[in-house]
Amino acid sequence: MRVSNAASALTLVSTALICWRLGRTARASSAAPPKPSSFIVDDVTILIPARNEALRLPALLASVRTHYPKLSVIVVDDESDDDTAPVARSLGAKVVATTARPAGWIGKAWALRCGLDHVSSSLVLMLDSDVVVNDGLVERLIDSLNSEAATLASGLGVISTSSAVQAAVQASQLAFLVSRVGMLPGSAYGQRPLVNGQCMLAVANPVLEHQLFEKSHSAMADDIAFAQAAQAEDLGVVVCDCSPYLTTAMYGSAREALQEWSRSLLFPGVDSRAHQVVDLTAATAMFVLPAARVL
Repeated sequence: MRVSNAASALTLVSTALICWRLGRTARASSAAPPKPSSFIVDDVTILIPARNEALRLPALLASVRTHYPKLSVIVVDDESDDDTAPVARSLGAKVVATTARPAGWIGKAWALRCGLDHVSSSLVLMLDSDVVVNDGLVERLIDSLNSEAATLASGLGVISTSSAVQAAVQASQLAFLVSRVGMLPGSAYGQRPLVNGQCMLAVANPVLEHQLFEKSHSAMADDIAFAQAAQAEDLGVVVCDCSPYLTTAMYGSAREALQEWSRSLLFPGVDSRAHQVVDLTAATAMFVLPAARVL
C-alpha cells in the first residue's frame, strides 16, 4: 500500500512538473516578437555534412535541385569511405573535405564548421542527408527567422517510418522530448530551446562571430548545444512546423531508433546528470507507472 501511494504521489508530482513546462512554453511563446528582419530566399546556401551517405544523398539532392535549383549546395565530405563525394558532384553539389578534426570535436559539428568557411551568403541552411525537401521549406524558415528577428530557425518535419512498431517507438521518443522542454513549435527567446538538427537555418555571420560551433563542439546532442550557445549570446532561436515541406527517414527500424536516438534524448554533454535523472524519473512516473498499474 505504501509503495502504491508513493508511486501515485510520484506520478502526480511528475505530471505537475511536465504540465508546468508546457504552460511555461505557451506563456513564453506569446511574448511580442522583436523588430522583424528581411532576409530573402536567394541569399541562402545549403550545407550538408556527410559521412558515408552515398545512398541517401541522391534523394535529398534531387529534391533540392527540383525545388531550389538556384541555390548553392555544399556537401562536406567527412572522411567518407564510400562514394559520397563523387555522388554529390554528379548531382551538382560542390564538395569540400573536412580538415583534420581537433581533439574533442564531434564529427558533424566539425564538418559544419569546415563547410561554413565556404559559405558566402547571409544565410546557411544546414540539412542532414536523411531528409527530403519540398517547395516552401526555405520560405517557411525565412518567414520564421524574419518575424522573430532570430539567428536560428529550425524546422520540424514528418518522420517516415518503416513499420507501425517503429512509428510507435519514435512517437514515444518525441513525447519524452516534449515532456522535457515543453510544447513546440514557437519562439524560444528566454526559454530552453529544442531544435531539429536535421534542418536548421542560421544567419552565418553571428554563428562565426560568436563561435557557436566552438562552444558546442563536444556535445553528442550537438544541435541542442548549438541552440543553447546561441541563446547564451542573446541570439534568438525559433522552431517552426515544416511538416508540409520536410520529410525525414532517420532510422530504418524500431531497433535502430531505440539504439541510436535514445542515446541523445537526455542531451548528453548539455544537461547535468542530475537534470537527466529528474527528467527520466518524471517521464517514467507519468507515462510508465500508470500503464504498469493498469496492466
